[in-house]
Amino acid sequence: MGSNGEFTNWSKDGKQTRLQVRHHRDIFSHYEGTVFNSLAIESQFSNLDKIGVSDTFVYVNDDVFFSRDLSPRDFHMQEQGIVMRMQNYIAISPDPDVPQHDGLEWESLQYSNHLLSELQHRSPLMFKAHLSSRHPFRQPIPSLPSAPRQNPLYFDA
Repeated sequence: MGSNGEFTNWSKDGKQTRLQVRHHRDIFSHYEGTVFNSLAIESQFSNLDKIGVSDTFVYVNDDVFFSRDLSPRDFHMQEQGIVMRMQNYIAISPDPDVPQHDGLEWESLQYSNHLLSELQHRSPLMFKAHLSSRHPFRQPIPSLPSAPRQNPLYFDA
């Protein structure tokens, strides 16, 4: 998805590869004006089926650029699935009483980890490496549409 319909040329083995760039307004339930908040955009991922996103897709923010040639295996491997690069020295505790890093997204990440730990198991959440900020996803994302039904206390009606 491109924020202003911006896109670049992509090549695979010296041949042009079909790449579809979509504007994020296409997945918003109610879209007015311009949105550059990545959290707002990502909150609408449950609507990706509206635009026919591929089974495996890559989402990048406007502050990401590719500094070298890439292959599909940089994002997804048939044998292992999605390639994730984590900063293993930054762990976000699921315990709301444990002080976290100062401000910014850390508080909301800790609260999200707390909610997830109530559904699954309590473990530190590893922070995705911003240095290699490629965000591959696998469709469908079944937990997002069903989350309000499964956990009505955490969602407004």
